[in-house]
Amino acid sequence: MSRKVTPRKCSECGKRRMPAKRSNGRLSTKCKDCFGGQFWQSEFGRWFAEAAKRQSPVSMPIDENDIKGIHGLWKERKKGTGFKRVRGQLKPIYDYHISHRDPAKGDGFQGRFTTANLMVATAKANKMAYNKESIDHGFRVYTNKRPFETAAKVREWSSGQYDLTGLVGELELKKYVFKKNSIVDINSDFLPQGKPPQTMLEHQLNRFKGGSTEPWRHTVSNANESFSSALVYGIGLGSGELDESYEGPQELSVDDF
Repeated sequence: MSRKVTPRKCSECGKRRMPAKRSNGRLSTKCKDCFGGQFWQSEFGRWFAEAAKRQSPVSMPIDENDIKGIHGLWKERKKGTGFKRVRGQLKPIYDYHISHRDPAKGDGFQGRFTTANLMVATAKANKMAYNKESIDHGFRVYTNKRPFETAAKVREWSSGQYDLTGLVGELELKKYVFKKNSIVDINSDFLPQGKPPQTMLEHQLNRFKGGSTEPWRHTVSNANESFSSALVYGIGLGSGELDESYEGPQELSVDDF
């Protein structure tokens, strides 16, 4: 007969809470909120906890490899944003979101928080496609389970489910430190220029088998409508499954100029 787990003093925060369970089944000396703390202290971990609030345990990432894929999209969104100098302050050039294809909150279902159900899209397109359910992309989890609703609940559940300490090492995650930088003395030529929406759209569609801008060749100049169509109606002419051979957008070399 297993012993009943009771709250105890956390070795990290000092509060009396339920201990986290390790992947081997043994209890940690840390509470569920603090377990995997290095992951949650990183910039990606902070974003992950906020992004997953609309999910429930049944619609979360499948495993650690799935989280690595989401991390790749998160990095691509950051690189695609680009920055410019406005009165000495750093301002984003493009506004991108990581968007669900099957919506996180649907009619009786939750769109899974998984790499293949996510795309980097313009913020405007994400709002245009919000909760539209025209096409089932294959990532709908029909459930009546309530979403986490708070980042704290996401952290508590995820810390006992995934090897977050391993992910910290593999993804080289660092503790997030907010810096309010003035960039008056930085040459604007050295700032990341980001990716225009048309380029980002092409890169995102190429992640999928059969992904193509062909269905929107007449509207590709309006990237917001094209992104919205891809999110709602599909990614092109193929199955919509991830193309495992896709290695991501290639960096330009000197010979490309």
